[in-house]
Amino acid sequence: EYTNAQQTQFASTVPSEIALAWCQKNGYILVPGPHTPLSLLGIRELMPNSFYSGTGGWYVDHPFAKNDIVCTQWVAFKKVPVTGSLSQDLKKQRALLTRKEIVPNSAQALWSILMYGMVRRTYLFPHVYVRTASVNIHGTPVAIGGYGKGGVHVNGCWCEHGNRGLGIASIRLF
Repeated sequence: EYTNAQQTQFASTVPSEIALAWCQKNGYILVPGPHTPLSLLGIRELMPNSFYSGTGGWYVDHPFAKNDIVCTQWVAFKKVPVTGSLSQDLKKQRALLTRKEIVPNSAQALWSILMYGMVRRTYLFPHVYVRTASVNIHGTPVAIGGYGKGGVHVNGCWCEHGNRGLGIASIRLF
């Protein structure tokens, strides 16, 4: 639950009509961040059944799982991989981002994907993965995807090379 101050903050920071029109035109959803900053592990603690691995998992001892957070703010999240990013290497994927887009960390991506799923009953990225800005202890970008009835997958074994089922995620923060 959001505090009165947080509700006031959200009300006063709703993106402009121009920004909302841009989001709609470019396939973005607008999601309020959680009432308290959360990491990937914090999100999983709240919603263990939404993850393929509700406990344990390869990432438990990786710093990104604890340190990369989603904050209490508006997050505009692209519902599909950035256009043209599938099958591209990481450098080419990043070059596809516009000035207004950034790559989300794993917590920002997971929160957005799971909130959309809860509200719309629609799984984003059921057959593909998207790279995030989070990296595992080997310096490899963490990918999120394969989201279906079994939960969302967190994958850390993608290299920087291209793969036909791997794109890149994008957000705008407000």
